[in-house]
Amino acid sequence: MGTPLPAAHLWSTAAEPQANQHGSAPWSATPGSHWYAVGSTAGSSYTLVANLTDPLSVTILGVEVGAPVLVGDEIAMTHDGTPVLLATNTFRGDTYRFQVELHH
Repeated sequence: MGTPLPAAHLWSTAAEPQANQHGSAPWSATPGSHWYAVGSTAGSSYTLVANLTDPLSVTILGVEVGAPVLVGDEIAMTHDGTPVLLATNTFRGDTYRFQVELHH
């Protein structure tokens, strides 16, 4: 296992920031690589909750204190179960919609 690598990404339109991702690529990534390209990623576990902005989100996303956001916590892993990304994604509540279709 290597040294954790910081990961940060800001999604935005020409008009304003839309979402922020912060976390780390803890073990398998190499500097300068994106976690999707690390190798064969088997998938991820993702939890999404509605929340209110924290001070960091207010600053980065340009919204007011207490504005609604969707917060997603993710762990992505390789086929052998090695984690390659630990991240928290914060999406502006006024610009994102979460939709799920379940089939069986």
